[in-house]
Amino acid sequence: HREAPRARAAPAVHPPAPAAPRPPAPADPAAERSRAWLASPLPLLHVAHTLDIAPSASVMVGDSRHDIAAGKAAGFTTVALPYGYNHGDPIEQSHPDLIVASLRELVS
Repeated sequence: HREAPRARAAPAVHPPAPAAPRPPAPADPAAERSRAWLASPLPLLHVAHTLDIAPSASVMVGDSRHDIAAGKAAGFTTVALPYGYNHGDPIEQSHPDLIVASLRELVS
């Protein structure tokens, strides 16, 4: 004669332990070089040289802090447009020489 199987108690359910904070990701040298290139004056200086225009007679128009930083580093006058992404920061924080609401202001 066989005994009927006994009912087992359900295992206790515990909420998962909170996740430990993640350490910051190691710096990616390729990404760092790419970000540095965004603010590099070299492309602007190359164009000015190719067109035989002095940097002081050139204008960099952009919508991000990288554009303004590159223009300033090249010795260009910098003009900012306020409607770009700019990493969520107001373009005024980049201290451009001029801020225009649209490109139309530059040609009128």
